[in-house]
Amino acid sequence: MTFGEKLFKLRKEKGFSQEALAEKLNTTRQAISKWENNQGYPETEKLLMLSNIFELSVDDLLKENTGPLSSNENGYYVSKECAEGFLSFHKKTTKRTAAGVAIMVFGGVPYYLFIDHRLVSVTLASMFLVTGLAFLLNMSLMENPYKKLKSERLLFDPAYFSSLAKTYETYKRKYIALILLAICLILLAVILEFANIANFPLVEIQCILVASSVYLFIYGIGIIDAYDVLLRNEERMESLYWKFIKKLKK
Repeated sequence: MTFGEKLFKLRKEKGFSQEALAEKLNTTRQAISKWENNQGYPETEKLLMLSNIFELSVDDLLKENTGPLSSNENGYYVSKECAEGFLSFHKKTTKRTAAGVAIMVFGGVPYYLFIDHRLVSVTLASMFLVTGLAFLLNMSLMENPYKKLKSERLLFDPAYFSSLAKTYETYKRKYIALILLAICLILLAVILEFANIANFPLVEIQCILVASSVYLFIYGIGIIDAYDVLLRNEERMESLYWKFIKKLKK
């Protein structure tokens, strides 16, 4: 068991959140997270404070061993297979949601393109609208086997949690880039509103830009949110929203 795994286990057994332990050590939650992910070690002063809090010697804290990770803390254990299944499911539903909304927005293209032929214009726009709604309806009817992951305190094997965090850091820039691209497309659509070019299908192009922007934005935000459900579970559980939901359920 590495120092990070040991710290994670001890913190859970004491019932401390990362924020609570950080407050006791006069440090930040990010520092606790890094230590638990084996991305560094606390300084000597903090090690002595940890030793007092968990009633262990500094040697016992730092000494690595191959013992199993066992804990009696309450929560929903998330295996590697479960986490990867959740991410895969969330990507699929996010894509369908994004596609459904984008298709409905794209319906503005034939509507304005054939504005002089009202019947054709309305018929084609309606077809896009119905197709987009069908995507959303199909997505909403899908059974979600991972509901617990959004409503329970999650427990991970520290080694896998560290691996998952590294994977997210690798791909996070990609999803942030998609969101920024979506914002740029929206801004371009707004700029075109002030353009005055004769015999140029400005409105149709704006619809295409907005539809593309909507797809990229929903997809990027959705994937980031999926990783947040897993990696920032403690923060979510301690938020006012979830505390209110718990009281509501009781």
